[in-house]
Amino acid sequence: MPAVIWHNQLFKGWQKPDGGRCDFEPTGRNGPVKILATRNIKTSESAVDLSRQQAETFNQAMALFHQREFRRALPLFEAAAQGPASDMAYAARTHVRMCESRLAKIDPETRSFEDNYAQAIAQLNVRAYADAATLLDFSLRQQETDYAHYAAAAARGHLGQIDRAVSHLRRAIQMQPRNRALAMGDPDFSELAKLPALREVLMGN
Repeated sequence: MPAVIWHNQLFKGWQKPDGGRCDFEPTGRNGPVKILATRNIKTSESAVDLSRQQAETFNQAMALFHQREFRRALPLFEAAAQGPASDMAYAARTHVRMCESRLAKIDPETRSFEDNYAQAIAQLNVRAYADAATLLDFSLRQQETDYAHYAAAAARGHLGQIDRAVSHLRRAIQMQPRNRALAMGDPDFSELAKLPALREVLMGN
């Protein structure tokens, strides 16, 4: 490329054949030019597009996350985690874990009987009886055990669903007779045992 040098000023913006740009400056009045930097415009534009797409995907995922649509938000966060903006990718990975955690709590199909039962007991301990009852129902469909029926009796009883509590307690005692004595000394049943229907079961009738 012929060079026309006008004093020692910086020339910018030479268009390269490959679509890039080159910045240069003269080394003398009639001397050669020195390349300062080259920039590939196509590559830069592509990076901008990827960053924009990452931001749009992340924002869509956040909107779903705030709507508690964790299952729909999860793949979007996973996609955003692969984007070029490191801060946004980190935030997306954090939200991936948050979605997975929340889905594990509300979707027992992803967990084993033992995990569902343990989560149900944790919910009972904080008096989240509705959540505990739901988890125990699913646990019992996975595997019927006397202790799951026992816990379900407590959960349903505290929800005021006495007929279901009685049914679970009868089955728990049928599968393991020692549950009768256990319930009579269990603080979770101290108030429930005052109800005639449950007391009848505990008394062996």
